[in-house]
Amino acid sequence: MESRIEMSQHERDVLAVMNRVLLGERTQSEAAGLLHLSERQVRRIQRRLEAEGDGAVVHRLRGRPSNRQLSGKLRERGRGKRDVTNIDRL
Repeated sequence: MESRIEMSQHERDVLAVMNRVLLGERTQSEAAGLLHLSERQVRRIQRRLEAEGDGAVVHRLRGRPSNRQLSGKLRERGRGKRDVTNIDRL
């Protein structure tokens, strides 16, 4: 059974370009120009694709909570302040 990988449109575009590089139909330099990346970044993506497969282009933090997320108490305390601030603006 094959698992599905959720990707954004940008990630699908990167994968399409990089698959052509892996097949030898496009150079790393051409891919770098198309993706607006440096050749070094293209080489890094290529190595990850060879090692990990298509999931290598998906952002690593997908599905995880933000590192900047506030704790529950701080979030609740902050919501009350935002409501008062918004009322003052009206």
